[in-house]
Amino acid sequence: MVIIACETLRKELELAMARTGCAYPVIWVESGLHEFPEKLRAHLQKIIDDLEHDTALLAFGFCGNSAVGLNTPRARLVMPRAADCIPLFLGSVERRERMGNTTYFFTEGYLQGERNLATEYGHYAERYDPETAVWLIREMMKHYERFAVIDTGAFDPAQVAGRISAVAELLELPVEIVPGGVEFFCELLSGPWPDERFLTVEPGGSITLEDSLNAGLSQV
Repeated sequence: MVIIACETLRKELELAMARTGCAYPVIWVESGLHEFPEKLRAHLQKIIDDLEHDTALLAFGFCGNSAVGLNTPRARLVMPRAADCIPLFLGSVERRERMGNTTYFFTEGYLQGERNLATEYGHYAERYDPETAVWLIREMMKHYERFAVIDTGAFDPAQVAGRISAVAELLELPVEIVPGGVEFFCELLSGPWPDERFLTVEPGGSITLEDSLNAGLSQV
């Protein structure tokens, strides 16, 4: 068995591995590839094609449909039925759905990449005048009503809240810390994998658009 995981989930996955005693090898995938779903899909397909393990656990959400079309010639694939990583951090798709689509979520992992919301204003400011930069980021975030840092137990949520405070003030949005955890990760690592929470693709199969459409809300 092998794990294929996004770097954004590293701290949570490592905490879950410690709690479950899991020692499967992990193939880490650069988080920046999420900005380019076609590249991410191609990269994942190459990893899957080269697998010599009988089962691969995908610590991913569907993430912009980047998983749609992946096929597996030899290994069984198991992945959460989640549109993105947020339900994994919160513990369930149902909890994600209850929180609606006007909350923008953060974990420490979301701030690790070169491009993230906390730094986006700076990138705009480098290219445009200050008024245009402010307008662009406000336009990008106009549908959101609050920021929420998910306390997964794998990092200091207050420290993350501090890192996003400047952009929160710019957008006039409150910052809250909401409870989360790594239970979803533990279930992925140890099974069983009930169909309502996990997608299992047997060798010779593929991930379909219908699988993605049944995965719930996505943070965009």
